[in-house]
Amino acid sequence: MKKITIFLFSVCLALQLVAQEQHYFMNPVIRGDMPDPSIIRIDDTYYATGTSSEWAPFYPVFISKDMVNWKQAGHIFSKQPSWTSNSFWAPELFYHNSKVYCYYTARQKSTGISYIGVATSDSPLHEFTDHGPIITYGTEAIDAFIYDDNGQLYISWKAYGLDKRPIELLGCKLSADGLHLEGEPFSLLVDDEEIAWKASTTSNKGTTIILYIQRMVAVDLPVTMMYM
Repeated sequence: MKKITIFLFSVCLALQLVAQEQHYFMNPVIRGDMPDPSIIRIDDTYYATGTSSEWAPFYPVFISKDMVNWKQAGHIFSKQPSWTSNSFWAPELFYHNSKVYCYYTARQKSTGISYIGVATSDSPLHEFTDHGPIITYGTEAIDAFIYDDNGQLYISWKAYGLDKRPIELLGCKLSADGLHLEGEPFSLLVDDEEIAWKASTTSNKGTTIILYIQRMVAVDLPVTMMYM
């Protein structure tokens, strides 16, 4: 009886250890060059994309059920948007009214300046329709982020990164369809200390909007990957 009890205890312990081991995973969860990742969830599936720089097709799309095991399933653009030349950075996925939006940064062909465009699709896995640049403000507009404040859409972005003046985070109302700015841009924060901000995101905590700032830090890494 004692041997049976010890055996059953050993089996239960082994099963518990196996179950615990399933919670561990190895970083990076998406290998390769994957800067500026953006993730959305639709139903029970997560979709991710990131900067593709000069590589085409532009902005690879990955899918996952658990945000650990990812598989590439397509691209945002199989054809280059007509207004762009290069430098495809910082795509921001947004799901709104059963439509998928991708707000992305690219250099404008006519000026060489990085601006923010927008494209839409009925699914992250289908071809996106490009609607052209949505923000052509100043000498640089990058790192878009979308915020839904009880039905009113807002967009924020980093501005003046190439000017001889402090970097500034700007915001503006968006139209209900998410394709146009409404009203004038407004200032969120100014980098008076010149600490070199990278981007901005927002989240709603009750009635307070919190702005998260990432400072640029000099590091020596051969490639940027997506980590969890």
